Amino acid sequence: MEVTEVQVNLCDNAEDRLKAYCAVIFDNCFVVHNVRVIEKADGLLVAMPSRKVTQKCNSCGFKNAVDSVYCSNCGKRVPRDTRGDSKIHFDIAHPINAECRKMIEESVIAAYEQQVSNS
Repeated sequence: MEVTEVQVNLCDNAEDRLKAYCAVIFDNCFVVHNVRVIEKADGLLVAMPSRKVTQKCNSCGFKNAVDSVYCSNCGKRVPRDTRGDSKIHFDIAHPINAECRKMIEESVIAAYEQQVSNS
């Protein structure tokens, strides 16, 4: 498996840490969207697509972020999840091993830097 293309969409706000959203295409037949390029103090970070963990409101059934105090739909207090798992986000797609992660990171950062130099 190899990365055959990286489509980079630069973010408008230059002051923000989020620099770009990318679509990574593998073997010209599979795509992963919402790979993010984030600027950190020690360089660029490639973040895999993720989503917020949700829990349903006991009153109306609306899905709220797990860290919500009140329901976004009905306004009632949402009971806290007491399982001890404090994860707010979970990965939708991610590399299984370090070799694959390195291949993706190198491809995404190279495409990002090329896009920045072209604009």
